[in-house]
Amino acid sequence: MMSIPFSRFKKKSLTLAYTIFPINYSDILEEIRYKKLYQCILKEDQRITYNENLQMSNSLSSVSCLIKLNKTQILIGCEYEITIWDLQTGKCLQTPYKHDKCVISLVLLNKNLLVSCIRSDYSIKVWDLQSNHLVRTLHDGNSSWVMCLAKVNKTQIVTGNFDNTINLWDVNTGTCLKTLKGHNYRVSLIIKLSNDQILSCSYEKLVKIWDLPTGSCIKTQNGHSRRTIECIVLISNTRIASGSIDNSIEIWDINTENCLLTLKEHKGSITCLLKLSNSKLISGSLDNIIIIWDLKTGNCLKTLYGHSLKILNLLKLSRGRFLSGSRDSKFIIWDKKDWMFDLDKLD
Repeated sequence: MMSIPFSRFKKKSLTLAYTIFPINYSDILEEIRYKKLYQCILKEDQRITYNENLQMSNSLSSVSCLIKLNKTQILIGCEYEITIWDLQTGKCLQTPYKHDKCVISLVLLNKNLLVSCIRSDYSIKVWDLQSNHLVRTLHDGNSSWVMCLAKVNKTQIVTGNFDNTINLWDVNTGTCLKTLKGHNYRVSLIIKLSNDQILSCSYEKLVKIWDLPTGSCIKTQNGHSRRTIECIVLISNTRIASGSIDNSIEIWDINTENCLLTLKEHKGSITCLLKLSNSKLISGSLDNIIIIWDLKTGNCLKTLYGHSLKILNLLKLSRGRFLSGSRDSKFIIWDKKDWMFDLDKLD
């Protein structure tokens, strides 16, 4: 069998290594399968960037939140406005909703209603997606800024507030149904666990699980208290992933409060997380890069480059694609082929 010196490929990309030899040289291709050669190539090959044809740039000063409107359109929340974009053409279709401050959170309640809140404001706005008109404003009369939103069902949302409370709202009537108290500092993150339960994080570095029908806190998780959590995502019915300011991601068991995995590869605070599949997690960071993780092993599968400033948002699309938004005023669609290189399949 023909021998190939590994040193020849230390600075070559994986694509080039396959290109310079005819594919019928099976003995050469077999030797390329060795992991030692892959390890030499992988550092260069991991620097895969986005397909420039899929980049959608704009003049927005900062993309703060992304949500999927339908199969071909997304909603972008940014400073002073909410815009609708077409994923196929990469063009802004309209700017129907105007704000006087930066939009910090968006929730698509159903096909007709969109809920938004802005930075340092006391109220939540409900918009009609058909007419683009403001339907109502939710406000409980207290001087409490809204920090985050989460959908409970088609008619209800929850808000995390600056005054350490959580409010449960009926969007159709505009009334506050319940106020949950238990945090000692502002509530910064909320995710839905089930129709009756939510999970909340606050700047006091604690995670709490709440029962919505009773309004009671059923569990306080102290395992997170070592660091401030920047983002959190539900992995399964019993697991969550949390990203923190110490550049790490931790996978937690909700029932036992045990940390199952710690993922370390980023050089900056973790700013956003996205569950891409049952086995893959995506993270964005202050270091301007995106990493694809294997949830079973905790290994870094791919590092994606393309943004020049910190990653703010990640949004799952269809067919293995996802979208990233950044402080650099652009958002990028990443295709499955950009990150599907799997070392283990070729061993």
